[in-house]
Amino acid sequence: AQDHLEAPQGEGRMTLAFNYATRGIDQMTGSMAIGGVDGGLPSLREATLRYQPNAEAYARMTDHCARRRGSDREAYLSSLAGESDAAFAASFGVAPGPGLREAMARYLRQPGEVKIVLRPERELVLAPNAPHSLQYWTEVAGLALFVNGQLVEDLSVVPAAPAAAPLPAAQGR
Repeated sequence: AQDHLEAPQGEGRMTLAFNYATRGIDQMTGSMAIGGVDGGLPSLREATLRYQPNAEAYARMTDHCARRRGSDREAYLSSLAGESDAAFAASFGVAPGPGLREAMARYLRQPGEVKIVLRPERELVLAPNAPHSLQYWTEVAGLALFVNGQLVEDLSVVPAAPAAAPLPAAQGR
């Protein structure tokens, strides 16, 4: 792991960067440019996060998981890409919309680089109580997702369906 911190004197700006690699497994890099560090709340100017698995390690992992499910790699990856909205919602609280599903299926078939970019039109104050909705991050913070170099244009998600209320114990007797 390699970290880098740069704070030019008198400019009120700072750049944070890191490079993390697990030998033979994966690599992640990130950078963030922050303004307003000379007083007050910091503001985001730009941020990038990149992740890329090692193709051989990914193949070994998916083969292992497929064997544990009594399947082959292709069937296993298809089952992951085709998980129901309910299964996603049970794990994550939301399910991916059509664009994210297509990007996920493409990535599972051909794992490469996943890149997340935040590039607001103007510096975004990083207030502790800032909204955290996906709409906020896409519209205000300029969130963009790239899978294998291709922009994922539809970042919609499907909210979790409300759980059905349990039947009263006396009902059905």
